[in-house]
Amino acid sequence: MTLSTFAYIMGILELLFGLPMLLSPQKTVHWMQKALKDDLWMRTIGALFLILCFFVLLENPDLGPLPTKMHGLVKLFAWMGALKGLLYCWYPDLPRDARTAMLAKSSIPFIGGLAATIIGILLLLYAPTL
Repeated sequence: MTLSTFAYIMGILELLFGLPMLLSPQKTVHWMQKALKDDLWMRTIGALFLILCFFVLLENPDLGPLPTKMHGLVKLFAWMGALKGLLYCWYPDLPRDARTAMLAKSSIPFIGGLAATIIGILLLLYAPTL
């Protein structure tokens, strides 16, 4: 998978989760807490992230000399996504506990939604250049 395709997919996913956290944080937190309780859901999300990141890293595994800084950021994003996917598959309780503790604080969902929205927009803007 090319870096630009990966950036498009991840940008859309970031917006898919970021915008609801900005626009309706309480409903989104309620939905996320419900989803985090299900082990199968957590492992499925982890497997999808791992597969998606695996295919981009299969074609572009190295972090060596890169044409632009954006190439490096997207590759780093892929490596972090692969590790996150493994963690969700093998140890779903660890991210569940951390995410539940973060969602309990009132300002975190808004800040997380803002960050996810900004990252999603940047990924979609820079995807054609990769």
